[in-house]
Amino acid sequence: MVKGYRKDIFKVYAVIALSCVLLALCFYLFGFRPLVDRLHQAHGQEIRFYLNSGHQLLHEVLQNHRDIARQMASRTIIRKEQIRYLRGEIDGAALAAFSRDKLADGLTAHPEIAGITRFDPQGRRLYSAGIALPVALDHAFDHIPQTVQIAGPATIEGISYLLYASPIVDQQFGLAGYDILMFSDERIQGIVSAAAKSSSHLAITRGRDILYWPADCPDAEARTTLQAFLQNGTVHKFYQLPRLPLADSDLKVFAVVDTRLFFADLHRQKLNLMAAIITATLLIVVATVLAMGPLIRRLLTHQSLLERARLDGLTGLYNQTWLASIMENELERAHRYQRSLSLVMFDVDRFKEINDTWGHLAGDQVLQRLAGLAGGMIRAVDFAARYGGDEFILVLPETGIQGANALAERLRRAAMEESFSAREQAFQVTISVGVLEYVSCDRVPNWKKLLEQVDQALYASKAGGRNRVTATAFACW
Repeated sequence: MVKGYRKDIFKVYAVIALSCVLLALCFYLFGFRPLVDRLHQAHGQEIRFYLNSGHQLLHEVLQNHRDIARQMASRTIIRKEQIRYLRGEIDGAALAAFSRDKLADGLTAHPEIAGITRFDPQGRRLYSAGIALPVALDHAFDHIPQTVQIAGPATIEGISYLLYASPIVDQQFGLAGYDILMFSDERIQGIVSAAAKSSSHLAITRGRDILYWPADCPDAEARTTLQAFLQNGTVHKFYQLPRLPLADSDLKVFAVVDTRLFFADLHRQKLNLMAAIITATLLIVVATVLAMGPLIRRLLTHQSLLERARLDGLTGLYNQTWLASIMENELERAHRYQRSLSLVMFDVDRFKEINDTWGHLAGDQVLQRLAGLAGGMIRAVDFAARYGGDEFILVLPETGIQGANALAERLRRAAMEESFSAREQAFQVTISVGVLEYVSCDRVPNWKKLLEQVDQALYASKAGGRNRVTATAFACW
């Protein structure tokens, strides 16, 4: 009984623990998870902000280059002199002598321009100012530009330059030629390098080529990932590659983001939150268990005392006092629902001789073993009690006389086959059994009458020679 009571207590603890787990699960689903989603969104916005910021800076630099290129190509005095040349009014030497100094003034005003080379509408070189464009790059552009275009970067004498082609257009004459300007790309490379972080990098690409990558960047995996994407469109599972086009060009700005590093802080926060949830849940469970501990101990002590009052100290079966309560309840139930109720009473044949011959310890051993046999044969709904001395009673609800008689016979044979020992010698015992069936009476009889009649059946077994079973039906009056 105490064990069953302990199981109920453990069930209470289990319910408390389950409630805490459900509380933690609700917190996870409706608090933690939405928070993590918002953090992911915030980090995603941070990636977009990182890309947009770099894109804006690069766009401003390129737009400034375009404006300067247009300004240099639109200088009226040089344009008019070039139209005179195209009309044959002056020769190339005169044009170069007149224009070169004017372009040199422009280079002085815009130190980011390393050199300008001017061409006629057919793509023939006319003259240069500043660093001359290598002849091999005269055709860096596929066709004569109609608007400012970007080509490059190109490395000249170990220095990288970004090339711009700017058309020279006169409203009356039309296309009068074009300039190829060499702009220093230090600012562009500086922006790309300055934006580099341990988890993210900026890069500028054209087609399948990486034009600008952070200087002194040790992250070879990130560059390889971007190159693989440009070549065949594959993306490493740990990388994100958001990108934006640079206006009026075929260049693109990529943000190469290693999500393992970029989201490392977020993952740590998630783990910390999960640890906090689990810790809080465990603390609630432990606090509840500790708070209930004294109450549970008192309940267990009370239940233990109750069971001691119910049970026989030697055999562990119900005692005579509790048997009275069992008999009253089962007899009332059998009478109300018109059900069978059987009693089996047995005692040990010549038990006094066993005590006298083998000692009282041997007698106690016999009683304990027989109690164990009887307890092992009955159902969970049945009851076994020690009535007194060497007498035992089995209360069998919902059992007729045939079933009770069969049980009594099995018990008698088992007792006879059981072997006992004392003082290094073996001995055997037998039992006499009485069986009584109660079917129904006009009114509920006193339970003591059932005990009297089953005791008479037991006495009949003893009078008949012992080691036998005698069964009878209850006589109402």
